Amino acid sequence: MYQSLKNGGYLLLGLQEGEGEVSVESPFLPGKKMLINLYSEDKIYNVLRKVGFKMDVFS
Repeated sequence: MYQSLKNGGYLLLGLQEGEGEVSVESPFLPGKKMLINLYSEDKIYNVLRKVGFKMDVFS
């Protein structure tokens, strides 16, 4: 994805922080479950930096 952005382009991510996995009802496929992997904020930042992203954090 990093290589697909123009120089100076932005990628907006909205993530849920946590650890482990949770199974929830799919908002896209009624009656089906989806598995969500949760990661700590530090883990997400480290992975994104490793592949070349720079972060601006808004909360």
